[in-house]
Amino acid sequence: MQSEDTITGAASPHVIVDSTYRLAKGFSQSRVEFINDIKTSVKAQASIEANDVYTCRTLAQNDTIVECPLSEARFSDRTEFLVAVHN
Repeated sequence: MQSEDTITGAASPHVIVDSTYRLAKGFSQSRVEFINDIKTSVKAQASIEANDVYTCRTLAQNDTIVECPLSEARFSDRTEFLVAVHN
């Protein structure tokens, strides 16, 4: 659980580092379930079978994702893809 100081960015550096560590650990431990939930939601809401699901990972506060699997050369021949956003 994050405190309001962590969410607003007013927390001290060690609290921010600790919160980032805890979020990264939690995401790592629940990654398989998270991917399966995305597949289930896409199937239920868009009737699309999502066989390959890739995630952009970032845990920095107020970060813009610039490194994403879809920007890699191995995907350059793909003409379409579905982006699912979770907040």
